[in-house]
Amino acid sequence: MSKRIVIFLDVQQITCLAYLQLKVEIQMLLDSVKQQGYLKDLPEDIKRDLVGFWSNVLESNLFYEVPLEFHQMCYELGQYRIAQDRIKAINMAAKKMDNSDTFVDTWRAMMESNYLKEAQPHEGSYHMHLNELLVNVTACLENWVDEYVPTHKKEIQQYFYGDLNKRLQESYDEFLKTTQSE
Repeated sequence: MSKRIVIFLDVQQITCLAYLQLKVEIQMLLDSVKQQGYLKDLPEDIKRDLVGFWSNVLESNLFYEVPLEFHQMCYELGQYRIAQDRIKAINMAAKKMDNSDTFVDTWRAMMESNYLKEAQPHEGSYHMHLNELLVNVTACLENWVDEYVPTHKKEIQQYFYGDLNKRLQESYDEFLKTTQSE
C-alpha cells in the first residue's frame, strides 16, 4: 500500500483547496439549517433569497476580502486605542506628580504629542479599511441586485402593488368609518 504524495506548486493552489473545502462545509451548513427547520416560519421566497444570498457570498470575493479587511481594520483600530490608552496613562501619571513642576508639564505634553502622532496614521488606516469594506460590499450588492431584479420582477411588482392596494383599502375603510360615524 503506497501513500500518495501531493506536491503543490504554490500557495495559491493550497488557498484554492482550502477555499473549496470551506465553501463545501458552509454549503452543508446552509443545507442543514434549511433541513433542521430553523427557517420553517419564513416564507419560501425569503428562504430562497437567504440561501441564494449566502451562496453568492461564498462564490464572490467577499468571502475572503471582508474577513481580511476586517482583520486589518481591527489591527489598526487596536494600535490607535493602545496609543490612546498610553496618553491616558501619561496624563494620570502627570497628575500624580507635582503639577507645579515645569518638567512634568513639558514631559506630559511631549509624550502626549508623540503618542498622538503615533495614533493618527492608525486612525486613518482604520477608516481606509472600513471604507474598503463598504466599497467591496456595495459593489457586490449592486451586481447581485442587477441579477436579482430581472429574474424577480413580477414578485417585486406584486409586493409593491399588493402593499399599495392594502394601504389604499385601509384608507378607504377608515374613510368609510369616519363618514358613517358622522
